[in-house]
Amino acid sequence: MVQSPQLDLFPLVEAAFRNCPDRPLANAELYRLVGAAAGLQDQEVHAKQPIGAAGQPRSPVTREIRWHQQTLKACGILERVPHERGVWQLTEKAKRGMHRAAPQVTLLGFSTSLGLALFGHSPQALQGLEERIDLVLTSPPYPLQQPRGYGNPKASEFTDFICRTIEPLLGNLASTGSLVLNLSNDIFLHRSPARSTYLERLVIALEDRLGLHLMDRLIWENRSKAPGPLQWASLSRQQLNVAWEPCYWFSPDPLRCKANNRRVLVPHSDRQARLIAAGGETRQTSYGRCDTGWSADRTTTA
Repeated sequence: MVQSPQLDLFPLVEAAFRNCPDRPLANAELYRLVGAAAGLQDQEVHAKQPIGAAGQPRSPVTREIRWHQQTLKACGILERVPHERGVWQLTEKAKRGMHRAAPQVTLLGFSTSLGLALFGHSPQALQGLEERIDLVLTSPPYPLQQPRGYGNPKASEFTDFICRTIEPLLGNLASTGSLVLNLSNDIFLHRSPARSTYLERLVIALEDRLGLHLMDRLIWENRSKAPGPLQWASLSRQQLNVAWEPCYWFSPDPLRCKANNRRVLVPHSDRQARLIAAGGETRQTSYGRCDTGWSADRTTTA
């Protein structure tokens, strides 16, 4: 039997406890659950081979599962059931909600038929990734002056934070690929209605440091966004209320960038479709190429 790589069993051990949040698991049951999830027969799970300098016969699979139990314990996710041998349960902290990822540990957040989500520290979580990346689409923590519970870098630290996080991914980013960053336009100087220029500094740094080229600034309209910025739009009335966020699109090789605006075309209205089917119409316009000037009247057929 070939031993499974560590990262194959780690998420399965974590998932076994996550799927049984209200009761403990004895090792015998844990071995069965992990083995079934890994597609292993019971005899494969418990098959022994010489291990260590002494060559004592041990099961590599059950040994690896116990190793991952210890890792989850160190992360504050698992604890032993008092006065019980080989019985483990989720800690109260882990039961209450999502825990912080421990350094050098990558967990499986969830998976679907489209792929999987990893939970861990970036960029360590993606170390060892061998697949080519066609798109990195991410919304990093905004540089808020009042940090949220998950924390965020300051505006003065944001450029270094993004470059440090993105750089390890570029080795796998295809030359035809794209990087899209959903950021915030509502970052202001301290006690001032003047907006921070952190976005402009980031764009320049990504080109100068990492060789990424700005393809476009796209707008994401967030219709559920609360009116704001409150201080400068609703109280002092110096700014406009906004309900959008910028998405900055970068490419390592603009001429080879994989993009096609036909994917987002909107169908013609019924009226326009009828007009086109009827052969269009003749009208006077004041645009278009002209040998004598750009503003000359021209007759076109729409």
